[in-house]
Amino acid sequence: MAEDSSTDNSSGRRTDQRERLLRTAAQLFAEKGYHGTGVAELGRAVELGRGGLYHHMGSKEALLVEISVRHVRDMVKVGEEILASGLTPPEMLRALSRRLMRTIADSLPEVTVFFHEINTLQGEAREEVLALRARAEAIWRQVLDEGVEEGYFRNGGGMVTKGILGMHNYSYVWIDPDGRLAPEDIADIFCDLLLRGLLTDSALETFTPVRGT
Repeated sequence: MAEDSSTDNSSGRRTDQRERLLRTAAQLFAEKGYHGTGVAELGRAVELGRGGLYHHMGSKEALLVEISVRHVRDMVKVGEEILASGLTPPEMLRALSRRLMRTIADSLPEVTVFFHEINTLQGEAREEVLALRARAEAIWRQVLDEGVEEGYFRNGGGMVTKGILGMHNYSYVWIDPDGRLAPEDIADIFCDLLLRGLLTDSALETFTPVRGT
């Protein structure tokens, strides 16, 4: 039993160290750029020598891939759950919006690196990230298209989807995670505005804005 406990503790420390490394690397990459951040600088920031650094991260590029993909992978998982939730399309749209704004606020360095460094990725790593991004976008489009089919929304399709995602995603430039409004509050403002334009006349009759304006 003592050996098992020791193994568990060791595994937990490795996980914590890697998580700290990922978070620190994301902050440095966001501030200085991927190419502007050296391995030695990263090692000093997490107090690891070169050997320990490579033990935890494998390579600098592997860090970039993991930083870029984590929040997108999470949004795809949550999006699939929302699609299967039984909510109406307007409810699903708000749920996606609230979760995306929370993810951007909580993972701001990672999101910044994703948008700034996606063209740095090469080969299979780039393909993986782009495929996840495409799936995340497809989930939003499915919600909009289902809303049109069920008589909730006036419009759907790819251009509307990209416009709505652009509104949300650009918030990484200006959002303050510690600001007066919680990310979910910002999402509700977005959705109240969007739904006034998206909802059909019949759906608007029962629409009540969450923010009360």
